[in-house]
Amino acid sequence: MNAKYRSLWVLGGALLFWGWRSGGVGWVVPVAGWLFVQPLSPWRILWSDVLYQRILGVCGVIAVLLGGWAWFVQQDELFVMALLRLSPLIWMPMVLVMAADSRTLWAPDRFLSDRNRAATGDEVVPERPMALWFDFFSLATLLAAGVVLENRSWFFPVLVGFMAVLLWSWCPRHGRRGFGWFLFAVAACSGYLVQGGLSLLQRSLMETLSDELAEWFYPHSVDVTHRRTDIGEVGRLKMSGRILFRVHYEGPLVLPLLLRESSYNIYYDGGWSQAPAPFVTIPPDAPVGAWMLGTPGTGGADSGGRRVTIHHSVTRDQGILALPFQAYRIEGLEVAMLEKNRFGSVRYRNGPPPTPWTMIHSPGNLDPLQEGTAEKLDLQIPDVERKGIDLTFQEAGLQGITSSEEIIRKWNEFVRRRFTYSLDLTDPAGFDSPLSHFLLSSRRGHCEYFATASVLLLRRAGIPARYVFGYAVSEPDRQSQWYRVRERDAHAWTVVFVNGAWRSVDFTPPDWRRAEAMEAPLWQGVVDGWSTLSFLFSQWSQGASREVRLGWVVVGFLGLMIYVYLRLFRQKGKGHDHSQVMRRDKQVVGMVGSGDADSPFVAIVKHLEQNAAPRIPSVPLSQWILEQQHPDLMPLLQWHYRWRFDPQGLDAGEILYFTQAVDAWLTKQ
Repeated sequence: MNAKYRSLWVLGGALLFWGWRSGGVGWVVPVAGWLFVQPLSPWRILWSDVLYQRILGVCGVIAVLLGGWAWFVQQDELFVMALLRLSPLIWMPMVLVMAADSRTLWAPDRFLSDRNRAATGDEVVPERPMALWFDFFSLATLLAAGVVLENRSWFFPVLVGFMAVLLWSWCPRHGRRGFGWFLFAVAACSGYLVQGGLSLLQRSLMETLSDELAEWFYPHSVDVTHRRTDIGEVGRLKMSGRILFRVHYEGPLVLPLLLRESSYNIYYDGGWSQAPAPFVTIPPDAPVGAWMLGTPGTGGADSGGRRVTIHHSVTRDQGILALPFQAYRIEGLEVAMLEKNRFGSVRYRNGPPPTPWTMIHSPGNLDPLQEGTAEKLDLQIPDVERKGIDLTFQEAGLQGITSSEEIIRKWNEFVRRRFTYSLDLTDPAGFDSPLSHFLLSSRRGHCEYFATASVLLLRRAGIPARYVFGYAVSEPDRQSQWYRVRERDAHAWTVVFVNGAWRSVDFTPPDWRRAEAMEAPLWQGVVDGWSTLSFLFSQWSQGASREVRLGWVVVGFLGLMIYVYLRLFRQKGKGHDHSQVMRRDKQVVGMVGSGDADSPFVAIVKHLEQNAAPRIPSVPLSQWILEQQHPDLMPLLQWHYRWRFDPQGLDAGEILYFTQAVDAWLTKQ
């Protein structure tokens, strides 16, 4: 049997297998039947390159349509997996056309137009057996069938069977083939054992090492109990302007809005830690995606509660949520698990927040997250910092004051008068610690210095205090009531336990935001513009219903079809002149075997006869060329035969290509 037809039968079987796996075998049967009956077909067709170019355009339209459906409409699979599963639909029209073509050799340059083919240069693209292209399509079909998860136990044996058929069609008909089939059997058995072992290993790792793997790949949430600061670093800090998320606030907002990730109560050598505090699971609430963090006070949702919506630009499979200080409810956060500890850390697991989610907080009430009262560790001061804290405490005039409110007010005034915000950090040589150098000498630093020094000094006054890390929301976005939060908006401040409740206090000078904004590079506007476009597109795609998204996909598809129609079938001007050239070229070529016009290949024959013995008329031209040791001329010889004997002749593009290929060969001689 012809190798091409044998490959067509294998491809038809692969398509049936793919259709069975995908649940669409009913409409795949006609396509497979078309491939099966080609050896019995009485027609012998030679498709023109123009048809191949138009079929390629049809395949491109199908790819765009499927891509739009996979991205906007379907929500059951990942975009890449859905597109890969349906990929045979993209190149199926090309397979149907190639199957009916009577050629046995085929080259990819048939997809090129006359102008593009001329632009590629004079090099002739070699033609390959068409059976090889069908085998590639068979492998791609099996790959698409492997994406389907159903009936997985049958997939590997069927895959081995198809591979055996492909290898049988490729192997030579003569020689020892037993050893090759033995190696194939060994490879198949080994592959089955390896894929089974990998499946078991994956399941075991996911069950026993899920937390460890998540912490490895997502260091943002590796260790919420510890935070290393830049206290003690020398030089100028470089702050990134990348937008992490956007915040929408309901109602009037007094800037900045502080969003807390975690608080800490143990300080040592430039780092903050949490005392042992286990995470407890937060039970989900109704509807889906709602979580109750605590009980609202008198400022609940009906009496002053404010809704804060966060739209993430950077997502991870697990991490810490940034929440307002009095948040008590979360809505629209579809994650598998939510946990909290007594330091205000709320951790999500097994699923990033890809869509905007909303939290409700009640300003002026107790914080439901930080439960309980202060403890001894909230008054602890490291010995190495005690000297600097005592001297600053005396200089600020805080001795003898018993009112916590008065101490906080006077310390805030002292900081505003004597300290300056700066990202340029000097060498703390000659002092017990970088923090002592900040308090007693330089009095210049960033928010981590101000927050750490304030926590320890308030503890010196007998006020329980903790260090807080989070973000300060202050930069308005172009969208109404939306605000941008960048990496450089990361901030540290203080929480104090006053009058039986925890309260946020920020002692950093208010000009810190302006100082960090001056660090933005010149190209920040371009990056922000792209981020804004992505944000608007995400808002549209997530806010619109499935029917609306499908409607836009259909509108885009119709627009693309209109463009293709106008581009390919209604060309005017230059395209009209091109059709006239084609008609003139048809007249030059003449009818079959007329011999009234010499083929460009005649120049090659004359060149060979000048350098070797003349060809005997009874010797076939193909045999004579091989005797001259020029097998590279066989593709051009096929073009010569088409020139002389094809009833349809050659069109203008084929004539141009044939002539340039002949000239290129003669130039190299």
